[in-house]
Amino acid sequence: MIKIATNSSTYRRMIDNMDVNAGRIADGEANVQQVGREIFDLVLEAASGRRTCAERLGHKEFVPWRIGPVM
Repeated sequence: MIKIATNSSTYRRMIDNMDVNAGRIADGEANVQQVGREIFDLVLEAASGRRTCAERLGHKEFVPWRIGPVM
């Protein structure tokens, strides 16, 4: 699993848990093509065996949307 922070503030708070800081686009530090290329390259590296932040931290399950009622 590759984790992408959508803003730099979140990325800085969770730097050990995030693979990419896409907030650089909003900050004017990078454009969409540059961050897109970074994500693409990271996907290739992960597919080749590089461990992502989640894997290094031991996370084994991720559910972005829960199905059913949530309390």
